[in-house]
Amino acid sequence: MQAVSFPGIAPGHTQEGPFSTPYNLLPSNGVPMPTPQPELFPPLLPGITREILHDPALVSVSAKHIRCRGKKFNLVTPFAGKKFCFSDYMRGIRRLPLEKAHAVWYDNSNDPKFHKKLQKTLEENFDSWILLQDRNKAHTVESTDQYAYISYRCHRIYRELYLKQICHSVGLCVNIEDDVEIPKGTWEKLTSILELYPEVGTAVGACRSRRMKDRPLCHPMAWHFERVESIGPVPTVKVRIPAPIIEKPLGLEMIGASHMGCWFTRTPLIKKIGMNYDVDGLRAQDMCWGYQLNQAGIRMAVDWSVKAKHFGKRDGVKTSV
Repeated sequence: MQAVSFPGIAPGHTQEGPFSTPYNLLPSNGVPMPTPQPELFPPLLPGITREILHDPALVSVSAKHIRCRGKKFNLVTPFAGKKFCFSDYMRGIRRLPLEKAHAVWYDNSNDPKFHKKLQKTLEENFDSWILLQDRNKAHTVESTDQYAYISYRCHRIYRELYLKQICHSVGLCVNIEDDVEIPKGTWEKLTSILELYPEVGTAVGACRSRRMKDRPLCHPMAWHFERVESIGPVPTVKVRIPAPIIEKPLGLEMIGASHMGCWFTRTPLIKKIGMNYDVDGLRAQDMCWGYQLNQAGIRMAVDWSVKAKHFGKRDGVKTSV
């Protein structure tokens, strides 16, 4: 594979494999990428402690063949005990080439029966996997409308998974969230994007928000960024997120950021960019990833024909968008 240079990015080394990346994330002008600010906690509510919101508390780890030898992708999913849509999730998962997968599953359900179900499912469908269990309380839109807590908790879990638990020797990371069903053809379409366009670091499918109470957010989770820079001796950058991108029936589009519900990313980028939370005023895992990816001169693409189902539950009723 030949090294590929991108605007503002110095040529880097090339690794073997269809999803390898030749990126060196130091711009050619010698100015490093913006350093994330120290992480800030959301204001605490009664009964919520910083320990609950902060580092995952792993109480058990089960694993099989975690060396990932011969595998092509990490399949990463954090679970919050959403039994109502687990069968939908698995219907989508079985559309992936599971013989090529190393599964990295994270159980935050605090439900022993559900944990056993996850382990049994792994044993029946994968020959390489790791299952982690977390005793902290899960924060989901089914249990709270404090979205800041959900966002921060998700960030800490993803940071644990992607910096410590995945196999970094495997060239691709596929993140499918526990309330998402991916359609037929997802693997073929999104891996083709990464193979055909080396400038793309992350490819996603179309996925809508499941925050059913917030009608403006029930659009596809895809955004562009506007940057406003001040003029003066002390440079500051403010980032504003405009209205979500209008959904298209078909086609490929370069975007600023998106969700992680159906997310295909070149593994070497994980350590080079990091899994950050508070960057230039952005305080969400998925938004920070897309923002820093684009800052590094690497693109994110959405394939609008890959329309994932996103499940939720309101007043005991299962919903999907």
